[in-house]
Amino acid sequence: MSLRMLWMFVLPAAYCLDVYLETKEVTAEIGRKLVLKCGVLEPCEELGFRWGPKGDRPFPNYSERNLSPTESELTIDPVTTDHKGKIECKVFCKGKLSNNKVAQVKVYSFPADPVVSGNDRLRYGEQSDLTCLVRGLYLGDKLKIEWLQGKEVLKVESEFPEEDAAPALSSVYSYTPRLGDGKTNITCRASVPVNQQTRHTTANLTVHSPPRITTVTVSPSGEVQEGQNVSVSCRAVSSPPARFVLTREGGGEERVSQDGTFWIPQVKLQDAGLYQLNVSNQLGHVTKQLTLNVTAPPRITTVTVSPSGEVQEGQNVSVSCRAVSSPPARFVLTREGGGEERVSQDGTFWIPQVKLQDAGLYQLNVSNQLGHVTKQLTLNVTGRYEASTLLIKVLVPAIGGVAMVTTGAMVTMRHLRKMKAYELTKDTLSML
Repeated sequence: MSLRMLWMFVLPAAYCLDVYLETKEVTAEIGRKLVLKCGVLEPCEELGFRWGPKGDRPFPNYSERNLSPTESELTIDPVTTDHKGKIECKVFCKGKLSNNKVAQVKVYSFPADPVVSGNDRLRYGEQSDLTCLVRGLYLGDKLKIEWLQGKEVLKVESEFPEEDAAPALSSVYSYTPRLGDGKTNITCRASVPVNQQTRHTTANLTVHSPPRITTVTVSPSGEVQEGQNVSVSCRAVSSPPARFVLTREGGGEERVSQDGTFWIPQVKLQDAGLYQLNVSNQLGHVTKQLTLNVTAPPRITTVTVSPSGEVQEGQNVSVSCRAVSSPPARFVLTREGGGEERVSQDGTFWIPQVKLQDAGLYQLNVSNQLGHVTKQLTLNVTGRYEASTLLIKVLVPAIGGVAMVTTGAMVTMRHLRKMKAYELTKDTLSML
């Protein structure tokens, strides 16, 4: 009887339930939810479960509930670094501890995509450091950072300080942009082995450089007729954006554009010439020259005849005509009613030792490929005989007058002489 009673007493203490734990080792992300399950394979009256940390440490943010008479569930939400370590599931049968299971919990944090910096201050041909920064990482010694352009892997870095928590881990890549390499972005990819989790950031490469002119077009191209509208368009690669200035050599309006387009409405002949196109930003400038050819039919500005007024026969006469014309004009001077046709390229004509037959109405024709204009002028020539006749008319009366005065004087003198001789004879006779 006593042996039987002893067996009944020992059996409850030695009885051990077969306890299972669904997950014995788990890695949980900080800030997320973790669920663990614990149960027994055979029933027990007055079965109970109790969850808690192994050892004396805080254990916040948890709740537990029985899913069935033989299974319990632990929920941790959210997971913190306090949950790192061993978590124990204790099973009680009739108020006494029957068995327990322990789960090893690791925690990690990979909360955000990496941040790339230094990509907005690059200069062509100069080496710059790009930085990829991973913040808020836990278990940083497992981190791997890769630099990529397209599918090309530029750099891999995986050796970081062995610290559970790191406010930020970074990788530096030295990059030298080249003209024409066509690379406009770069990618930083960070990964941790836990759940093979990967985050990446692709950053645009802003390469600062002095401007480079790619194209310059003038529309209409070639020669432009006076009165047409002209546009000048310049395209340039520039970072920061360029400022475009168009000026005509020798003076004229300075035109400024932010997009490289200039507008010259109703172009005039004086708009023609050599233009300087200056494209600049804070890093430098580049210039390009272009020529604007404007064509127009001729317009006469002045016509002068020297000497002016009446011209005496035998004098040299010059006729000078000034005209605005593009292309250059051809000058032709002809006398109405026939005569020599005189041609000039500069608008100056020379009539040496002018004759009476050179007098008359002249037609001045100024022309180019686009048109012509005419002007009439009169040449008055006076002959030399008019001056001789006048001289004769003046001299004849003068000579006659002089002769009459001379004759009269001579008669008077003879009369006086006779009178004096008479008086002398009279006096002599008186004396005798």
